[in-house]
Amino acid sequence: CIWISLLLMWALLSSVVSFCSMGVDNYAREVVHADRLAGLVAKFNILAAVLRRTSSLLECWLLALAQSGVAVLGFAVTFFMSLEGRYLQPVEGAMIGWIASCLVMAFLLFNAVAVVNIKITRIPALLNAVNFGYEIDQDKALVVSNVLTCDASLKMYNVRIDRAAI
Repeated sequence: CIWISLLLMWALLSSVVSFCSMGVDNYAREVVHADRLAGLVAKFNILAAVLRRTSSLLECWLLALAQSGVAVLGFAVTFFMSLEGRYLQPVEGAMIGWIASCLVMAFLLFNAVAVVNIKITRIPALLNAVNFGYEIDQDKALVVSNVLTCDASLKMYNVRIDRAAI
């Protein structure tokens, strides 16, 4: 029963993070295909609001998954220390598989969150690379600075989740 609920929680969190990743990809596609800046700021503000709201909704679940991963790792260390050279029983082997799968699920989910945050940090460079027909474009500079100061990302208790934090 616990295994099924953990698997469902992981699937739900993964689908929400995947939705955020697709939103960032869609915004990048719109930037590349845009012929002017009109509307890009409003769309980014919507994307940033969605990421902030998603982050606030997911932070307690991400923390619970991270804590369960740490607890399972502590349980595994205690379990392996108690073996003392004897062979594993079938139940113990299944327990090791459960422990490994919990850690892999937590790592994959946090890696997906880190990928979304990497994608969102590349948006200002993408905006700078797009040419809207002006050699010096002050409006584009303002849009890029707006994107930089907005700090849109998936966070856990105001800490940005990136690959260094994992």
